[in-house]
Amino acid sequence: MNDTKKKTIKNIFYGLLSKITALAFGLIVPRLILTTYGSETNGITASITQIFAYVALLEAGVGGATLQALYSPIGKGEKKDASAILSATHRYYKRTGYIYTIAVVLLSVVYPLIVKSELSYLTIFFIILFNGLGGAINFLFQGKYHLLLQADGKEYVKTNLATIVYVVSSIFKIILALSRCDIIVLQIVYFGLNVLQMLYFAVYIRKHYKWLNLKEVPNYDAISQKNSVMVHQVSSLVFGNTDSIILTFFSGLKLVSVYSIITSLITHIGGLLNTLGGSLLFSLGQNFHNNREKFHRLYGSFENIFYCISAICVVMIYVFLNPFLILYTADITDINYVDKYLPFLFSLCYWLTWVRIPSIYVVNNCAGHFKLTQKQTIIESVINICVSIVLVYYIGIYGVLIGTIVALMYRTNEMIIYSARNILKRSIIKSYKNVIINTILILFVSFVGQNLLPNITSYFSLMLWGMIYLFAVSILFLIVNCVFNKQFIVDIKRFFKK
Repeated sequence: MNDTKKKTIKNIFYGLLSKITALAFGLIVPRLILTTYGSETNGITASITQIFAYVALLEAGVGGATLQALYSPIGKGEKKDASAILSATHRYYKRTGYIYTIAVVLLSVVYPLIVKSELSYLTIFFIILFNGLGGAINFLFQGKYHLLLQADGKEYVKTNLATIVYVVSSIFKIILALSRCDIIVLQIVYFGLNVLQMLYFAVYIRKHYKWLNLKEVPNYDAISQKNSVMVHQVSSLVFGNTDSIILTFFSGLKLVSVYSIITSLITHIGGLLNTLGGSLLFSLGQNFHNNREKFHRLYGSFENIFYCISAICVVMIYVFLNPFLILYTADITDINYVDKYLPFLFSLCYWLTWVRIPSIYVVNNCAGHFKLTQKQTIIESVINICVSIVLVYYIGIYGVLIGTIVALMYRTNEMIIYSARNILKRSIIKSYKNVIINTILILFVSFVGQNLLPNITSYFSLMLWGMIYLFAVSILFLIVNCVFNKQFIVDIKRFFKK
């Protein structure tokens, strides 16, 4: 087995293990926060997390530009060139880290004054401060190392450490919540673990990448697309964070809590898909520059399998979201978390999001067409913000979700068309055929599932019926995709063989 396959297997295995662990604790910890501190505290922590995602834009896209630039020298073993790129990144991150730290302090002071909350000023101040300092550590010390490991196919190193930190911090959160400790203590523990994580990365890089020289003459030209990358990152943040921000100021923190609980669950499921894609991304990126024929073969297989698995995940979300929420929020009375329309809206949002991931990989991560596609991503962001702000006044949480859906319908179609015509040099029919087949299957299977599913009254019955339904749906999707797509059979055999 060659080195690339070993790295891919490790990335997938440890990535899946990490996501399953995150899913388990991700169900336990938010519920404890809800029952111990209330929906408002959960809403404020979720809102602050989204705000810091915007503050992180100070990075100005240098991370994405660096990663794309590193694929070629890392794949060819050109260590001096790789050092020159990371030297430029190091200098930029260090300068940005100081600005980020100042922004964290200012936000800690100002935000508690403008948000409506029953929590005290000092509570919100310290939650923001310790939550934000973790990001400052990333910029100042370890961000560049993350990029190096990802470009070299060693995502699993970062994943394993993140899993350990997540498990330990979650255990502390559970203990402290059960002891009814102040919410500030939870944030202090999380910050301390970030410091330990920083020290580990420094030791690992020094041991395994002795050739890395951050004093090399910096190659700023290699990351010259950072501003164009930033435009794309803004668009991504619009989909991940704007909804919560708009709900915070127009609908209140309790509704933010409803949104965050649902998105947290779906994000963990989406993390499994990102593990599959991210594990192959370094191979796609390196082969795009060094072996174009192998790249096209690998990309075709990835797209077929990714669409199928994404569709199965969407069905499970649509059918089992409300049964899960009924059990999960049974003794929470300050706001209703169960709604008959939300499963459909959230499922549609994430289906449109996941469908475009293969195209994003080839357009941005492999080809580096950030500047050529920044106009489209700006249009996407404007659509989302405008429609969401208008509709949130009339239909609340439905409005922000519809705003996201409208923007996604524009951008997802544009990404599929652009990648097919300008990079893959193939007909768009292939991608659309797969999307349409799986969309029809999603609608049919979801409708059948909602009407046949028995009344679920316990977590055991939820897990039992979930496993039964997942098995049946997976078999059906595999059969239908094989019938309508002969290449899919070859891709499945090749995937499991490798």
